[in-house]
Amino acid sequence: MAKHLEQRTRERAYEIWESEGCSGSPEDHWSRAEQELKGAGTSQGQDAAGAITPDDKIIDQLGDFA
Repeated sequence: MAKHLEQRTRERAYEIWESEGCSGSPEDHWSRAEQELKGAGTSQGQDAAGAITPDDKIIDQLGDFA
């Protein structure tokens, strides 16, 4: 499930990069994305608001085969 969190972090870092005009430090974007996701109280199977997402339901049922 760590891969799932990494993917969320990657997506959020990309959003930050886009919001800054496609410039800036990739390491800074990644760090900020990690802080946002951790600070929002996210955990496995939950979005930033704490709701279980459909993808996470499927992963929980089938397991992480990757």
